[in-house]
Amino acid sequence: MSESRITLRLELDVGSEEFADLVIKSLSPDNVDLPQDVELSLEKKSETVVIIVQGPFEKLLTVKNTIEDIILSLTPLLNQLSKRQG
Repeated sequence: MSESRITLRLELDVGSEEFADLVIKSLSPDNVDLPQDVELSLEKKSETVVIIVQGPFEKLLTVKNTIEDIILSLTPLLNQLSKRQG
């Protein structure tokens, strides 16, 4: 029987492809310390960054906390980007 998994998907419209590239670069796997059994994938779709975090269902809170950590780590960059756009 296969293991049940949880997937959380976060889409951020950052307003430009340049800013999307900056967000992706800031979250590259080299810069993110992931918990065991948790996977992170990043995609850029034009001006949108898609962040997908997956893990075993038993680690639901760990997956949720990983998304929260990503949001917290992106907050300063997103604030700077919004100032540049505004």
